[in-house]
Amino acid sequence: MANKKISELTSVTLPLAGTEEIAIVQSGETKKVAVSELGGASLRTDKYLFFLQHIANASTSWYSFRNNFGQSIYTTNLITGLYDGTTNVVTDCKVWSQSVLFNQKVTKITISSEWFTNPVTIRFQYFKVGVANSSFDNATIFEITMPANTGERNKIYSVPTPFTMEEGGELTMVFFNDNLPLQMRTGTVTVEVEQVI
Repeated sequence: MANKKISELTSVTLPLAGTEEIAIVQSGETKKVAVSELGGASLRTDKYLFFLQHIANASTSWYSFRNNFGQSIYTTNLITGLYDGTTNVVTDCKVWSQSVLFNQKVTKITISSEWFTNPVTIRFQYFKVGVANSSFDNATIFEITMPANTGERNKIYSVPTPFTMEEGGELTMVFFNDNLPLQMRTGTVTVEVEQVI
């Protein structure tokens, strides 16, 4: 190995287990470190922002949030259908999605809203698009049920098991009001992510 350039080395098998060791220079001395210890290095972070501003009739269907795209609020939905967590796709639901630009994990979700007239379940769903927009592979679902409130803001949720998302996948968010009329005001949902290696 000492006589090979880095470009000539064989590529590793991914994903990494975290126990692999690499060389690193610290204080002028070459040392070794496990890949799993590199989390303190400058990993990329990002945020997905969704706006809460919706009045929904009593319904048994899922709804999409208004969203911030190009610093403007749109209601255009890009993905038709929603994976229900088993084997079915809810085809009457249109959800707005954001593309995952690098391998990352969800680390924190902050929900800030001053008004929910009735309880609402918020679903975050990550998937990789299959042959068609209504075909989902390896869907991961994380749901939060918010109680009715009139004035509570800045609710922070830690994700019990941070779900990972691969580059090229889609992160969607929708809400379900359990067949009750629902009004939401002046709120945002921020999904914070961190790069995984």
